[in-house]
Amino acid sequence: MISYIEMLSFIVIVCTRPNDTDMRDAIRQTWANPHFSKAVHIFAAYRWIVANYPGKFVLKVDSDVVLHLDKVIPLLKQPHERYMLCHIHKKVQPIRDVDSLCPSRSTVQKFSRYIPESSYHERYLPDYCNGPTYLISPAALAALIEVAWRHKIFEVEDAFFTGVLARSANVQLVKEPGFWNRPVSRRITGLYFSSSLSSTRRN
Repeated sequence: MISYIEMLSFIVIVCTRPNDTDMRDAIRQTWANPHFSKAVHIFAAYRWIVANYPGKFVLKVDSDVVLHLDKVIPLLKQPHERYMLCHIHKKVQPIRDVDSLCPSRSTVQKFSRYIPESSYHERYLPDYCNGPTYLISPAALAALIEVAWRHKIFEVEDAFFTGVLARSANVQLVKEPGFWNRPVSRRITGLYFSSSLSSTRRN
């Protein structure tokens, strides 16, 4: 008899935000954490997956993303290769001055993009995956965890995991056209985007 674990193709991690709790069940409000800990939470989740399900792909997804799961399945290939599928950011400078960010942003939002020189001193960030959605191969995730101890974590989790750690672990970033980096109206369902894998969902 095949267990549900053996049938599992990949694991999805959905990252939520404290100010989204009014859109979810009341019980989930107890999970919201206003402190700067998203990167630490994701790291804990990745370590747990490597320890318990080392052969599974991981699809990291933010809570405001529209996703076609049926289009993800064909991408689950070459689990022993170190790679990530995503929309790739290139030549991005780390934000050192939070006051330079949009005044309408809250303090928490501003510091969520802040990268102190004590954590990362280079002028440009390594190429990294767009944070709302990316797919990690099993070999890549294991490699990230293996090198994580060499680096000081910072709160811009996409740049840290898919940029700094990926470069250190020789993980290849592969551009996947289906991962969009553009907003989508809430009035339009995910079924509309027949050629895409995901897109950020906004009002």
